[in-house]
Amino acid sequence: MEKLKLGSYEQKLQNISLSDHEWKYEDLALPRPSILDASGYVKSISLVSKDIESHMTIKLQKLSPNRATDGLKPSDLLLVSFSAFRPRYSVADESGEYRPWTRKESVDYTANLLRTGIEIQGVHYNFYGHSNSQLKSRTCILLAASKDAISTRIESFGDFSKMKTVAKKAKRIGLLFSSAQVATTIDPKRCEDIPDVEDDSYVFTDGCGLISPRLNQDLSRRLGLSFRDKRYSPSVMQIRYLGYKGVVTLDPRMKDPHTLLKFRKSMKKFSGGKDMSFAVVEYSKPYVFGHLNDEVVILLHSLGISADTLLRKQSEHFEFLENATKDPRVAFRFLCYLNNPNLAEKVLMESLESTRAEIAKLVNTEKGRMLSKRDTQRCRILVPKSRLLFGVCDAWGVLKEGECHVKITTDENGLPQTLKNAHVLVTRNPCLHPGDLQKFKVVYRPELSHLVDCIVFPIRGKRPSADMMSGGDLDGDTFFVCWDEDLMPSKLSDPALYPGVREPLSFKPISDEDRLQFFSQYSSVSLGRVKNLYLDWVKAKGPMAPECQELNRLFSQCVDGNRIKIPPRLENAPKPSTDAQFILDVLHESAVKSIAAMNSNTRNLEGYEFDAMELLLNRDGIAISEFELVKLAFKWCRHHGTPLHDILHFFDLNSLSAEEKAWTISQLPILPRIPSLIMNALCSSGLISSYELSMFALDNPNIRWQRIYDSSRDRMANFLEETTVALEVFHRKLIILRVDERLTIALYIPRKVERSQDYLVDDKVRLLAFPHSQGPQLQSRLCLPTKINYRLCCDDNSFQLFEQQRRNTWVHIRRGGSDDSSYRNTANLGDRRRQRQETLDSGRNVDFIVSIALDKFGRGLQKHVGRVNRNGILAAEIYVITNRDVRSMHSLDLWLQHIDTEERMPLFDEEPKEYSIPDLTTLDLGRGSEYIPSIINEDFSILSDIESREDLLYVLEWLQKNSAKDLLFQSISYLLSEIGDPEANALAPTTILEAIFVSLDSNPFLSTTFAQMGSWSELPEELAAQIENKSPNILRGFILSANSAQELVLKPMKMAFSQVESMSSSIFAELIELVALTVRSPGLTLDILLECFEPESTRLLCGVDALIINNFKHNLIGIALDHVGEADENAKIRDDLLELKLDPKQIDGDPVVKATFRIDSASGTPERSAHVRLTVANKPTNLPFQKPYSLDALVVSSEKGMAKFRCLHPLPPYFEQCSWRLTF
Repeated sequence: MEKLKLGSYEQKLQNISLSDHEWKYEDLALPRPSILDASGYVKSISLVSKDIESHMTIKLQKLSPNRATDGLKPSDLLLVSFSAFRPRYSVADESGEYRPWTRKESVDYTANLLRTGIEIQGVHYNFYGHSNSQLKSRTCILLAASKDAISTRIESFGDFSKMKTVAKKAKRIGLLFSSAQVATTIDPKRCEDIPDVEDDSYVFTDGCGLISPRLNQDLSRRLGLSFRDKRYSPSVMQIRYLGYKGVVTLDPRMKDPHTLLKFRKSMKKFSGGKDMSFAVVEYSKPYVFGHLNDEVVILLHSLGISADTLLRKQSEHFEFLENATKDPRVAFRFLCYLNNPNLAEKVLMESLESTRAEIAKLVNTEKGRMLSKRDTQRCRILVPKSRLLFGVCDAWGVLKEGECHVKITTDENGLPQTLKNAHVLVTRNPCLHPGDLQKFKVVYRPELSHLVDCIVFPIRGKRPSADMMSGGDLDGDTFFVCWDEDLMPSKLSDPALYPGVREPLSFKPISDEDRLQFFSQYSSVSLGRVKNLYLDWVKAKGPMAPECQELNRLFSQCVDGNRIKIPPRLENAPKPSTDAQFILDVLHESAVKSIAAMNSNTRNLEGYEFDAMELLLNRDGIAISEFELVKLAFKWCRHHGTPLHDILHFFDLNSLSAEEKAWTISQLPILPRIPSLIMNALCSSGLISSYELSMFALDNPNIRWQRIYDSSRDRMANFLEETTVALEVFHRKLIILRVDERLTIALYIPRKVERSQDYLVDDKVRLLAFPHSQGPQLQSRLCLPTKINYRLCCDDNSFQLFEQQRRNTWVHIRRGGSDDSSYRNTANLGDRRRQRQETLDSGRNVDFIVSIALDKFGRGLQKHVGRVNRNGILAAEIYVITNRDVRSMHSLDLWLQHIDTEERMPLFDEEPKEYSIPDLTTLDLGRGSEYIPSIINEDFSILSDIESREDLLYVLEWLQKNSAKDLLFQSISYLLSEIGDPEANALAPTTILEAIFVSLDSNPFLSTTFAQMGSWSELPEELAAQIENKSPNILRGFILSANSAQELVLKPMKMAFSQVESMSSSIFAELIELVALTVRSPGLTLDILLECFEPESTRLLCGVDALIINNFKHNLIGIALDHVGEADENAKIRDDLLELKLDPKQIDGDPVVKATFRIDSASGTPERSAHVRLTVANKPTNLPFQKPYSLDALVVSSEKGMAKFRCLHPLPPYFEQCSWRLTF
């Protein structure tokens, strides 16, 4: 079989049946093993399900390199894919009807196949393993070896014996199968383990190590890394080595030749292993542009980015795609964005016609990504002002919380530039929660200037930055980083929490059979189900809805294949409102129309003129470096017979490296001005002419001045900041200032000057004046040195060159005063910045003012120009002489693009429901009992006329429900005062007592009425016995009233205790337990136990040995006090608000309520048997000074998202109308 046909080979093996028990195949038209080994192709079997049958096919395909297969022959490997294996109706039952396979049957078939192995042409293949991405795609690798040999080979890679979960071991071994190119072998002795930066909850450096420049360059060379035909050394590499997994970032501080790598503890996933191969999975690259997808669009829209803005962005993207096949300029930019410089060059050198077919294919691919097979939109909108970047940690510790450092290869000149003076929007896919989009302040830090095309996060703060975005880390996660002001929301959400998932532990060694079974059972069905439910709820209520946040938590838990249970309340979303169309539907309709229009639209290009040089010299939106533009211009000039040096001045030659400048000079004719123009950046200055430079021999090509600041490109407000850095970093500096339309000043400073120090420069500084309208006769007087004892002091706000004392100053630069009257009252920072810029553009304000003693140059210059006193600096440039690459100092100032964050949405609803307590003055008394009006008028004698138990219970319950506690207390007191006289009331005394005890259970404060009624023993025997029998209820009432009455409860409680004749040990213990669970003050608990329980214990627990009683009570009291102290110290209040619903079941007379808990809450659902406290979240609207009601409870049942509580205190009548907070 010819090599070119290997990839097209395909052959059906068999139909699939549940009765299959072996998989042997002979007489296949496969190429010889030697051909496979030479070509790198491996055999690949796929299990494919159709409507009513499933079958197996074999084909050949390339296998991505990895450590597990490194050194093995491709002919010994077999790929098996189950991704399309979803059997439905291929099983006939006894009646001949086809029925679907059950999940168990599918799993068992997969496991049996892998356990038995596959035999092809007499060679037997057994299960070997899979990468984590292959696990998700249901693909694994089989190896032509025995099971024992495979097990031995796996264990040779490392020690996996300590792992206690099957999933963890499978994923750790999966690291060996990750697609990665083995670059070299490294001796572990040349690696160093360093600690993580972490706190009790988070690891801030999770998965992020360091690499030396020496090894970084060596790996780049070995792997042949290049970018547009030029060797490229990335700042970040995603790696696999021994048991280490993660990324390593370039660290110039690692100069010790012995140490090549530094690994964090978090990078080590397993130990041991003999394989020392070092493999690179991926690396940071320039021009990896970001796109808006469905998830990001939904979240941006929820944060306030309008549908019109998103539609405009999509329309611009489609217009860009459409014009890529019609306009050479757009085609060139499109190909640069796709990192296809060769085809872009062909557009330039030949024509659009010669490349149209290839470009159309690329455009169709982009369009295809927008519409799936079901014609469902998959939003993919190119955002030029964005990148997809590796996230790394700030190993230098220079970033603060909320900051980041972003340096990217820009599409204007191909130079790396640091973003600063604004915020960037950052997220990570998948993202379902608005809090997954976060803003970070981009800042420039020189210590991080070597890190390009990545985003650097701080190692300080309450929580790692990466974790805020979908629970990311720094072991290879990429982040969408955007600085497009149109997509910068002014509203943000607090980030969601993403705790880890607990996996079932295995207390026996985990075998290869366990790994095989784990692969067979793995399913991502839950992932799709959760995502679909999420979209249903988003359409109905928006992504900030509690249900969407809970589904986001479930999604994060099942994204790695973990099994989850979806609560029934999340299964059915309400129908969306018809008032507003869902944003994805809006974009979808527009996309369908745009693509249809693009497919039907044609354009006649005859006579269309294309000026290639106009395109080359217009850099806007071209993702290409300056040197690449020079090379393309050279080719075009040679093709058209045009001299390159005629257009040389259009290029930013300062941005070329020394090597690139040398190559450029080699292609130019020998002319006097050419070397200077290329090698000396001063020759392209916008402030000093070539004639003025020549007067001081500053145009010499051997003087390699490099420009690091130019106010025509960089913001003037950064001038002194850049000057201070240049003075600190470089030995030779030339600072040029345009201080007047007639005068430019230059300062040559040949020494390093420390920030904010009066640094002695003596006579080393040279000052040059360039009067633009003055004749050359005074030039000799316009270059002067400073004198002995001159000093220079510079910081971000002031520059002063003076002789000994500051009053004898030659040059003084400082920030200008501001007339802020036009923007003083503007609250929005971004708007204030833009309004200030308007005042700068109009000349009303200036960033810096300068004063210069011109008489030190000579009276003639001062007479000609006039005084320079607090003049606004019109323009400035800074040049340095150095061998280092100054391109790393360039920045992209986003000061004017700042968008304020005006609102931050909390994760949980912070607004509790309003409620009110019934007020007797607003009640309609005509609908109640006939006795109620008299009681309200405090005529309690009416109670004596009540003739039925039901009527009395109704009256007492009515008073309770309407919060008439005073009337209820007086009613009970009246009834008890008359209880001894059987003729005083229409009802029998025992019946009245029964009703009172019913009311006591709901109103514990009524217990004090029994302490006020005198001696119980003086009552008739029947009543005394009835009260004695209910005495635990009376004591219970005192205990439940203790939190409100505090020490006032002690005296009446002791009086009640003294009247109780006896008590069982079980009731005694229950009362002490109730004290421990409900009395919140440790001091009051101690008083109750020692003053009420302890003195009466021996008398009450009669008939028991005194020693036993003593031990019993001391143990009970000790346990109670320990619980109260522990509960008081460890009490925490949950953030979420709860709603309570009454459960029909009661426990020992105590009410039971149930509450729904959000799955995404930080504390989850309370555990069963836990002691909790429920408190009303706010005060009643009609009683703003009343303390919110609080009750203690025990968790009697708990499941994901729901718990039931046994309430130890009675429920208030309004408990279902208010919101509650839980303390645990």
